[in-house]
Amino acid sequence: MRGLGAQANLTYIDGEQIVPAAANLAGGRNTVPGVSKYSFNIIGLYELGPASVRLAYDYRSANVDGLGAPGVFTTVYSDAVGRLDLPASYNVHNHVTLTMDATNLLRTPDHSKVKSRKYPRDVRWEARLLSAGVRFRFWSNHNANEFGDRQ
Repeated sequence: MRGLGAQANLTYIDGEQIVPAAANLAGGRNTVPGVSKYSFNIIGLYELGPASVRLAYDYRSANVDGLGAPGVFTTVYSDAVGRLDLPASYNVHNHVTLTMDATNLLRTPDHSKVKSRKYPRDVRWEARLLSAGVRFRFWSNHNANEFGDRQ
């Protein structure tokens, strides 16, 4: 099981603000726009010698996306969303690395709503993206072995 690992984190933010004057007819408070109460990341990884592979899941809970003028459907809410990414690399030599990235594998739609989450505003599908590349290093540390690890 050499080279296997995991990382995880959880963020909890319980913040609010007074709604700006233009949208504050009722003297209300709201969560900070764009800030989710919960977010977490879970990452499984394999790193041994020249190879590195990670599988990462990122999640953020529903949040207020924006506030506007009173009298119209102004408060924009974003639903919870999760995403799965898979980056990998292989050091061919200490000067050359092959890379591959697969992002947004789940292609989960991102929903926005207005007026107390009753009315749909939009649905966005971000593309699943597959990319490959080659990284070159034109100089390296003289104390590194063939795979770029410090000794």
